[in-house]
Amino acid sequence: IVLKNPYELLVNIAEGVFSKNNISKWIGIVINIPFFILSQIIIFKLVYAITKDIKQGLLSICVYGFSSVALGFSIYTRFYTLALFLILLAFYLHYRIWNSKSLVKGFFYEIIAFISLYYSFKCSELAAVIAVSIFICFAFALLIRKRYRQFFIYISPGILGGFYVIDYSGVLGD
Repeated sequence: IVLKNPYELLVNIAEGVFSKNNISKWIGIVINIPFFILSQIIIFKLVYAITKDIKQGLLSICVYGFSSVALGFSIYTRFYTLALFLILLAFYLHYRIWNSKSLVKGFFYEIIAFISLYYSFKCSELAAVIAVSIFICFAFALLIRKRYRQFFIYISPGILGGFYVIDYSGVLGD
């Protein structure tokens, strides 16, 4: 499914269902809170998976959760919380790809990660910088570790997706 902006779709659906003939900032805040909580869960899972220390995982979500940035993202009726959640999800899936023994399972994680990055891009074009950075760093890490087969499997959808985004953005012209 190709959406113009997934956050706007969620806001429009929520406004249509919950606030008939009345536009309210509370709709956006109510949408942002679950994505904030899901972001916290992903941060905890990622830090815990890396450190194997529950205290480090809890500290990481406290540092993020009580930051003015996270609170601002959740309070303002904007797309930032959803975009950040999707980027964190993609980052966590890259961690799972790295540790996956199965190429099929890794490829499945990769597809979900790229879909997540695509929709974060649809929320905010600024997410493209982060998405490209994750892609390049992960590809170089695979090469450095001499995981050539996984490297070629990894870059295939990324390159095809990159061509799609370039074509979609109109950089190459009509």
